[in-house]
Amino acid sequence: MKVTEFDKRKEFETKAEPLLQELLKVCKFYEIPLFITVCLKSEPEKTWYYNHHVSTVINHQKLFDDQIKKHILVADGFDVIQPGTYVEMNCEDLADEESISQEK
Repeated sequence: MKVTEFDKRKEFETKAEPLLQELLKVCKFYEIPLFITVCLKSEPEKTWYYNHHVSTVINHQKLFDDQIKKHILVADGFDVIQPGTYVEMNCEDLADEESISQEK
């Protein structure tokens, strides 16, 4: 797959970020949960993102299906595993890691 290369950091800073800051102010003021990801730059070996959120936790809100919390986890590098999917683990590897951490 050929990766599309671009660098939109300057355009984001000058055009989009001021608008985004206004949106964030409104969402914070009215306690509207929000999650946003903007791709700023793309190269064959790396992609840069800007992530921001107005958390349900800060506003003491509980949602039936908190998609924002899930999006934040993905943005932080967690992999999505389909419900009902089984993950294979080698317990011997876990035992080796445990013994290594106990040695430290």
